[in-house]
Amino acid sequence: METKNKLFVSQVVKKFDLKIVVNEDYTDREIPSTGIIRVGFELAGEVLFKEIWSIVYFGSKESNYLNNFSNSIISKKLRTIFELNPPMILFGKNFKHTNIMLKVAKEFNIPVVKVDYSFFELNFTINSYISQKLSNQTMHHGTLVDIFGIGVMLVGESGVGKSELAIELVKKGHIFVGDDAINVTRIGGNIYGSAEESTKDFIEVRGLGIINFSRSFGIERMIDSTRIEIIIELIKPQKEEKIIFERFGKDLNYKQFAGAYVVHYKIPVIEGRSIADIIETAVTDYKLKMSGYNSAQAFIEQLSRKGK
Repeated sequence: METKNKLFVSQVVKKFDLKIVVNEDYTDREIPSTGIIRVGFELAGEVLFKEIWSIVYFGSKESNYLNNFSNSIISKKLRTIFELNPPMILFGKNFKHTNIMLKVAKEFNIPVVKVDYSFFELNFTINSYISQKLSNQTMHHGTLVDIFGIGVMLVGESGVGKSELAIELVKKGHIFVGDDAINVTRIGGNIYGSAEESTKDFIEVRGLGIINFSRSFGIERMIDSTRIEIIIELIKPQKEEKIIFERFGKDLNYKQFAGAYVVHYKIPVIEGRSIADIIETAVTDYKLKMSGYNSAQAFIEQLSRKGK
């Protein structure tokens, strides 16, 4: 089931440690829409909408435009933007009319924040965070880890050992994201996963029960979210079952997941095998293929040369 999240100014301020210059008591305002926008049309008097739902940014471009007017006109133009009721206003270090802006801001309940980011940097930091938070989410059962910088979703039937495997991978130096309930978000063609809020920071180990992950292994072994690039399906074969597993590995297999196609490995869970080592090898193989090297193809070429 898809769910639509709500996002508030307070969450963005906390996430990026932003400094509110005025109206710090109004961080409970909702951010209804993605994007950090510039308001060139509105400053010029072309008001297209009755309200602005995205965060507004003022930088050098807006400052250069406003330089053409007297302080009273600048104040009037800025008041027009505040009357459109954006959830939050950001201004950069190159915006030169902050005194007038802050004076106008005191008439409204809109937080105003000074940022050191350029508009370009904002789109890769704050706006990316907003886009992820406001995208539709689906809940998936599994365990999510980050291995060599690649997000890996471990799936399989209950009791196959996903949580125990995650602990083993963390002890080998990898990063834990979440266990059991994973919120999955698609942004464009990319899939992102994070722990569901109610289970965040906890992991269930059969025979031990519920363990607080950060207290047991250190907060530095955790991250909030990761881009999911690989799904590893753990399968415990039964004697009477015939399951075909990959033997050659020339081509990557893909699985449709949360509306996109993600690389998919099936790994049999057999006593005596180090599944953590095999998963590390799978991730390494994936990274090699993404960089243009294919071990299976190289093997074929080697056999071909030997046969000549």
